[in-house]
Amino acid sequence: MLVQLAKIISENVRKIDVPIRYGGEEFLIICPNTNEEGALMLAERIRSAVEQHNFDIGGGNRINVTVSAGVACFYGSEAKEPETVLHDIINMADQALYYAKNNGRNNVKLFA
Repeated sequence: MLVQLAKIISENVRKIDVPIRYGGEEFLIICPNTNEEGALMLAERIRSAVEQHNFDIGGGNRINVTVSAGVACFYGSEAKEPETVLHDIINMADQALYYAKNNGRNNVKLFA
């Protein structure tokens, strides 16, 4: 399933975006030069593609799954080290993800 999910993500990102498997079943996508609206559109496009995909789990069996996504944006700051910025943005996206999971699942939430 992870291979199929990675393929869906790869098919929906731009060439400049960087999709990364982050943890067991979580993915992180770095989207340079993308505002909140663009990031939300990307996350929703991936969420919808996953929802519509019929996952092959072997033995002739197929299932449908859903995903939730947390979105956070960073617009630059000279006050923090890159490692701190990365930690902060991942933390914000993670908070948005857990908000999405705890509020209905199969949805996209923006960190606010």
